[in-house]
Amino acid sequence: MSRRLATGTALFAVALFASLHAQRPTSATTFPLTVDSIMRGPDLVGSAPTAVRWSGDSRAIYFSWQKPGEDEASTYVVPREGGEPKKLSKDEEKQAPPANGRWNKARTQILATDSGDIVIYDRATGARRQITKTDGAEGSARWAKNDTAITFVQGGNLFILQIAPRTGDQLAPGAGPVPSPVPSNDALLTQLTDISAARPDPPLSASQRVLKDEEEK
Repeated sequence: MSRRLATGTALFAVALFASLHAQRPTSATTFPLTVDSIMRGPDLVGSAPTAVRWSGDSRAIYFSWQKPGEDEASTYVVPREGGEPKKLSKDEEKQAPPANGRWNKARTQILATDSGDIVIYDRATGARRQITKTDGAEGSARWAKNDTAITFVQGGNLFILQIAPRTGDQLAPGAGPVPSPVPSNDALLTQLTDISAARPDPPLSASQRVLKDEEEK
């Protein structure tokens, strides 16, 4: 993200918070400045927007916001011209741009993790391509091989996944160590490290025990 874009997004977040705060209904009574009121924090005044990001076509802004009285933050979208923010449903949230991710060199796709699985978000179409769907959790996803592959960590092991030019069925390795390599319709997965427990040494033969005893004398 360029410095100008980052600055613009930060300024928009400040303006957005001011706008959301202004939409709160005013009370006819004076706010009681008590310890109990102050300790209510977001329950009383809500929270500042977080995870502010542009849509792929730069026509809308997505952000997370916890409204006053709600138990958790939700994802909202608002046109760049301003207006009433729209709260997204759970299904709509899955199609929103990732809050955190890594751009490819051409800045056309974002690589990110969502609920422990890896996804790629296309900037032009706004579509999400799910790369993995496993019982384990993937993380630390990065582009590799000039953006033709990705690396990620699962279960403490490092994997590299070759991304084919075409889309197809998603690759779904099991939660445990994955054999290397594993062919698929649209990808090739290779396990680069193995942190499984080391096998115990085989028992010593009679002659080996004698030699070991002599060495320890």
